[in-house]
Amino acid sequence: MTNSYFDNALLLKIGQYTLTAKTIMDNLFTGGHKSKLTGFNIEFAEYQQFNDYEDTKFIDWKLYAKTEKLFVKKYEEDNALNISILLDSSNSMSFQSSYSLNKLEYSKFICACIIYKTIKQNDCFELKTFNSELQTIINFTNNPIILKQTDNELKKIEASSQTKYGKIFSEYMTNLKKRQMIIIISDFLFDDDNEFENALKIIRQLSKNGNSILFIHILDDFEINFDFPNTAIEFRGLETNNKITIIPEKIKNKYISIMNEYLKMIYNECSNSGIYYTLMNTNIPLEKNIQKIFKS
Repeated sequence: MTNSYFDNALLLKIGQYTLTAKTIMDNLFTGGHKSKLTGFNIEFAEYQQFNDYEDTKFIDWKLYAKTEKLFVKKYEEDNALNISILLDSSNSMSFQSSYSLNKLEYSKFICACIIYKTIKQNDCFELKTFNSELQTIINFTNNPIILKQTDNELKKIEASSQTKYGKIFSEYMTNLKKRQMIIIISDFLFDDDNEFENALKIIRQLSKNGNSILFIHILDDFEINFDFPNTAIEFRGLETNNKITIIPEKIKNKYISIMNEYLKMIYNECSNSGIYYTLMNTNIPLEKNIQKIFKS
């Protein structure tokens, strides 16, 4: 276990970058600070007397019933970015080839980088984990003091249970109160095609509802390139009881073909839905991978 997810050279190196997730941030990101602008959206601020040129739909009729005077509600527009991080903590995230971090540990460092930069920009983040259940680890905040608690919470997260993507994303969407940037970090591996389709359907709907979505697809190099030793190996499902003994070399070409089609399909689905997608191989140094979602 790492001493700290925040106390490392990589976090110092990302100081020169701004979290923009490339072009998906254009509509939501407005400078990394709160700007109090009057309007009719986001947070209620105060009442003001109604003027003839204003839209009557903003009149507070309950207040009129008490005072017999017309008032409208003024609101404050909050230009701080709200970033919701959804981290897959299912059993399949524990997979690890011999020369890399397992997928969950690698993902925790990605979370730390995003959280660190988010706080530096005075934006807000929340952290949730999901497997068969959705769990809130850190509620929305931009207080730098939270980094120590977040570090401790990241250390506690362990891979467990199966991933119920459809159930989890549906629950998340139901409880979503306002638009935000949603960062999903997962290996996105399925045993059920219907579960896969349901998950994609809900992610597409989240995008259509005006949320900016960044999907970080985490896979081990062996899962992508199937570079296992050329000897009989027993493969066991991390989220099922399935197991099979095979000689990897005999199915490698077929496996890679299927994997490439799968990755291409996910990329196209995300691209067509306005979702920014990036694949991260855990064998690639984190500094190189993380720059895919940070830019100067």
